[in-house]
Amino acid sequence: MKKGLYISEFAKKEVKALGLLPPPMLWIFEWDIVSAGNSVLSNLYYISRDKIDQMIAEGYEAVAEAQNMKRSLAAIKAKIAKNHQQFSILMDSTGYQIDLFEVLASYRAFILNYYRWIDTGDRISAQAWRQSLQDFKNRETRHTAKYAANLDFPAFNFSEAQAGARLAQNTISSRNFSVLLVVMISFIVISGFISPRSPYTKGVRMSVAALSLPFRPSLPFDSGRPVHPAGCRYAFN
Repeated sequence: MKKGLYISEFAKKEVKALGLLPPPMLWIFEWDIVSAGNSVLSNLYYISRDKIDQMIAEGYEAVAEAQNMKRSLAAIKAKIAKNHQQFSILMDSTGYQIDLFEVLASYRAFILNYYRWIDTGDRISAQAWRQSLQDFKNRETRHTAKYAANLDFPAFNFSEAQAGARLAQNTISSRNFSVLLVVMISFIVISGFISPRSPYTKGVRMSVAALSLPFRPSLPFDSGRPVHPAGCRYAFN
């Protein structure tokens, strides 16, 4: 149970945030909401970064232990003389635990490999977080479909985790855009020194302006009349 719900390297340490002591199970709050907050997950990674592989392995070890427990229960099913309904509930509970731990293990592998890739640029981690992300998405879909309407074994809330996964998928394209922007700005600087008035320099400037347009504040239409600041729109609203 501890391996499945806790990232042990973080849980066993006393961590303070703004003078407060966060709970040891920080990546899951209010019992069933799986977090994707950068302030939470980056700190989990930072504290666990020297034992990332071990922390990932513990998640899958929890799955294996739950599967062994279910096999042990199944082995004694024929020996149960009474209370068959309670035994059936126990089996269902174990199945729920396995299903939940599989989702959490894949999400744990995704976030820890993702932040390791952000931190180190390691190609193996880059490949690992993409694979773990796809595994998480598949397992989360099945988990939610199976337990969403079950009041005895309710599905965990992965809405925030899904949003974080979508942002992570945009990281590569954002990084590639940043590299392209830096290259083009470098061309502007170099060509500006060579010939500030050349058509080539003007063309590069226009290209950079066009590429960066989605990331710039959008201005109100110029009607010739003064516009109150409240009338301005921004691209990130």
